[in-house]
Amino acid sequence: MPVSLQSEDEAYYLCGVLNGMPVRIIVASYTAETEILTHILNAIKSLKYDPNNDLHRKISDLSRGVLDP
Repeated sequence: MPVSLQSEDEAYYLCGVLNGMPVRIIVASYTAETEILTHILNAIKSLKYDPNNDLHRKISDLSRGVLDP
């Protein structure tokens, strides 16, 4: 589903949040196995990406595959 975002970091953050277990459980309970509608984002309270938030940056980095040494 297309989602308009401001940066690559924000895109990786959103991917990381959407692939997290809490969201997977919500999606599984909200959709039929054969159909996932784009309005699922309305059912999930998504936090706006904040590049100054350490947790948001960490989620983005982990989603991207960047690991701290």
